[in-house]
Amino acid sequence: MTNPFASIPGVTLTGTYPQEPPLLLVIGPEKSGKSTLSTSLVNWPNQGDMPLIIAADASGPDSCAKMGFSMPTMKIKDMPGRTFWEKTQYVLTTLENAKRSNQFPFTTIVIDCASTLAEKLHMEDVRENPSNDPRKNYGNILNQTREFMHRILDLGLPTVWLAWLREPQVEEKVLPNGRKSKTTRLGGANIVGGFRNILAGKASMILPLEKVNVGPGAPGADETGYQRVLHTRTWDQIEGGGRYSHLFPEPCPAHLGWVINQMMGKNTQ
Repeated sequence: MTNPFASIPGVTLTGTYPQEPPLLLVIGPEKSGKSTLSTSLVNWPNQGDMPLIIAADASGPDSCAKMGFSMPTMKIKDMPGRTFWEKTQYVLTTLENAKRSNQFPFTTIVIDCASTLAEKLHMEDVRENPSNDPRKNYGNILNQTREFMHRILDLGLPTVWLAWLREPQVEEKVLPNGRKSKTTRLGGANIVGGFRNILAGKASMILPLEKVNVGPGAPGADETGYQRVLHTRTWDQIEGGGRYSHLFPEPCPAHLGWVINQMMGKNTQ
């Protein structure tokens, strides 16, 4: 397609340049298999390609090893630094330096998980910067988590952010006429502070994870008889979907490589 605006530097036409790498937010309850989803990024997009797991929850990637996958992982707690935030900054700087030197072998990044990251930063800030006004601590961790997110995104790779599930809540209030009104607050990512809204707003797709009991031996089931699926729309009063929902069935396979293929218009297998 010819660009009639090419005389103005920097003006491009949508669809004529590579698509921006997507940001996926996967939310699910504890022990639902969020961490092991990173194994579905092995060999994406080409044979031998691997994701990098940035582990705020040090035990998360260990579940991949139990499945027989040895995953490249940076456990934040094991990095140099006095505080958890200093260790997190070390991770960011190390990856940025590797990217600049063209020594970055990974094709995707998985954050395991955003909930633990924000929680640990909040607990640390309350300890390091005690205040009678809790808004100061929430403000501090919002700045830290936003910096973390943008520096990760600036690496230019598809990213997957795992998060705990915040269950739907029914809120009741009394109207001026004395009658009671009930509204349901959709479930979503359980992330402390305002970062949950920023991450959800930035996400290309929000994908609630469901663990379905289909019975041992059923196609796609694990040894205990459970199958995992990703919901691509709001489901069971849990917020889901996004600008790419039209590309997916509801639900879709819990295969992150396939999901990214769909979003980036790549040939799927």
